[in-house]
Amino acid sequence: MPTYDVAVVGGGAVGVSTAYELASVGAKVILLEQGLVGMGCSYGNAGLVVPSFCLPLATPRALAQGARWLLGGDGPFTLRPRLDRALWVWLLRFTLACRPHKVKAAIRALHSLAGASLERYREFADTLAPFGFKSRGWLHVFLSEDHLLEATKEAGQLRAAGVEWQALDGVRARELCPAITADVVGGIYFPAEAHLQPFAFVNGLAAQARELGLELREHSPVLGLTIAGRRVKEVRLEGETLHIGFCVIAAGAESAGFMRRLAIALPIEPAKGNSLTWNQASAASDVPLMLGELHVIVTPIAAVVRMTTGLDLAGFNSRPDLKRLELIRRAAARYLPGLVVDGEPEAWFGYRPLTPDSLPIIGPIKDLPNLILATGHGQLGITLAPITGKLVSELIRGIRPSVDPTPFLPTRFGL
Repeated sequence: MPTYDVAVVGGGAVGVSTAYELASVGAKVILLEQGLVGMGCSYGNAGLVVPSFCLPLATPRALAQGARWLLGGDGPFTLRPRLDRALWVWLLRFTLACRPHKVKAAIRALHSLAGASLERYREFADTLAPFGFKSRGWLHVFLSEDHLLEATKEAGQLRAAGVEWQALDGVRARELCPAITADVVGGIYFPAEAHLQPFAFVNGLAAQARELGLELREHSPVLGLTIAGRRVKEVRLEGETLHIGFCVIAAGAESAGFMRRLAIALPIEPAKGNSLTWNQASAASDVPLMLGELHVIVTPIAAVVRMTTGLDLAGFNSRPDLKRLELIRRAAARYLPGLVVDGEPEAWFGYRPLTPDSLPIIGPIKDLPNLILATGHGQLGITLAPITGKLVSELIRGIRPSVDPTPFLPTRFGL
């Protein structure tokens, strides 16, 4: 029976980062991906590394805007109601997470984790094959004074956590991004942010990990785990069983279903995100944008421009969200009238693993201490992947963590 120090389940940004960090310190690691590495959310997301994006979805404003945001389809996330007990438990926890003291704690925790991850990316930019890493900041632009004022108030909450930002008038915003419409009245610029090509990063890091001894298996779904006493002993595959020391679940939105096989209720909902990616005939901007009123992100990635929007709590379904895709097109025409693109865009959707408090779940299950969770990153999977991998490696090795793991431990959900 093959024996490994660690089996990592999931070949997205978080799983690959975790496998890399463990392989880099000499652990014998196998990475198991049911499809192809990097072809989940790592393929079509916005590619942002944004410590400023640390305001959780669960806020008092979210409660106040509840019906319009959840059911209207033009807010940062929407809900498709369904008869699912797990969803309603998740919504109750979401409501409790909207309390002001919970929001403040989440902002501090996310910003600390994301800041450490950005530094890890800077290190990777010097050592990995190029993956389009650029530090250009992030510009949020607005067409109405009311929306700009509301966004400025929200940004004010972030300063206490150390987030840098600058308020800009319309003229200054257009100096940063000449392609935006003259109707933009102002914006908020976050200078410390970065962006990258997510698929290139994940595959470049996987290649580097393989050079360090990682065994990578694609098209290898995990059928189950064998538990004896209070430990996971084996990972069962099609026609093969692996003996392991630790198992890391980094399967994104699929993590909750995986854990249900062990009778563990993981509070993660699949939140569908959508994107359109165009070949550019003229650059939209060197600076990633947030088109404020419509919650559309614009990222220049190499020779393409990618636009992403929203999260839809609609469960797993294979239908494209035509309303969201139309919203992206409308935003492009309204905010970037001078953008020239080549041909029809590539449409994509994927499922973000969303926790009710917007914090990832990182750490061991209390009743199974060698079963480690590294999931629930929501919209911040790319932002938080490198530091999550490093933190998991430190927890497994029993050394002092680089970042305080307390806010992210599964114990906050009784796990």
